[in-house]
Amino acid sequence: MVIYTLVTHKLLIGFKCLILKGINSALLLSGNEEKHNMRLGLAFLISMVTFTSAWAQSLGDKPGEKSYKDADWNVPLWTWNDHLHEQDIEWVDYNGDKALQFTLEGGKPGIADDNKKQAYGPMFRERNELHTKRYNSDPRIIEFKFKMIKGWRGHHESFFQVHSHNTKCTQQEAKPPFMLHLHKGTLRAQTFDEHRKVPKGRTFIVVENDSGPVTRKQLLGSWHDVKITSKHLDKNRISYSVKSESLGINQTFPNSYMLSCGLEFIKIGIFRPSKASWKHPQSLKKINKTSVIQFDDLKIYSNK
Repeated sequence: MVIYTLVTHKLLIGFKCLILKGINSALLLSGNEEKHNMRLGLAFLISMVTFTSAWAQSLGDKPGEKSYKDADWNVPLWTWNDHLHEQDIEWVDYNGDKALQFTLEGGKPGIADDNKKQAYGPMFRERNELHTKRYNSDPRIIEFKFKMIKGWRGHHESFFQVHSHNTKCTQQEAKPPFMLHLHKGTLRAQTFDEHRKVPKGRTFIVVENDSGPVTRKQLLGSWHDVKITSKHLDKNRISYSVKSESLGINQTFPNSYMLSCGLEFIKIGIFRPSKASWKHPQSLKKINKTSVIQFDDLKIYSNK
């Protein structure tokens, strides 16, 4: 499938300009009959370039984006632009239905910003993820199914995030108010503490059922339902709860904080830090194992 990007858009425009310049130069040197034939050829070429541009652009919402949506979803997922970090996103068939599968290989920075050198922490961040459009920060119910196929042995390896940054709130200011990730084999939720009582304002909570912490072993190889409910307590504080019948989860987490300028949207896929870190040179050859996850039945509802 062709992916229409901003680069493609500019190349097509440039190609059209080159055709016009070439034909105009030839017209100056030609007779009347030759001019007529060249004009016909020019009209045909321009129409083909215009058709290609319009067809390709229809694949996405705008240049640089591509959408993914199944018939049983009520919201599409989008790429950020055309970077997609050489990682695989594909539709796969299962039980007469189809799921969206994400594969993340280790050792590859996600986007350009993920490869910035820092004084501490991982050498870079790895990602293969898609996002919804931003929506008004009203109470929401988010439902989806997921199946972890392999991997998921990293640290802080997330598969679901709520973000809030936009043109009025930078990514540095507007931290994600909620995340779900695996850390050392245990499922955890992450909220953001307005008082910054913990490092970087993050609060980590182990996700539990009646048997104790939910583990990688329980998650791997089976489909699991998830229902995430958000309740806005005021303009800045949000309460998140997670339910899952298949996993026996019914848990509400500490209130999270979001800036007033924030606009929520979700990201699903895989996001994690690299194993290599600047602080420990001996770790430079360490690489995360490949992780694979599938999603289906994504729906977002108002919870007013």
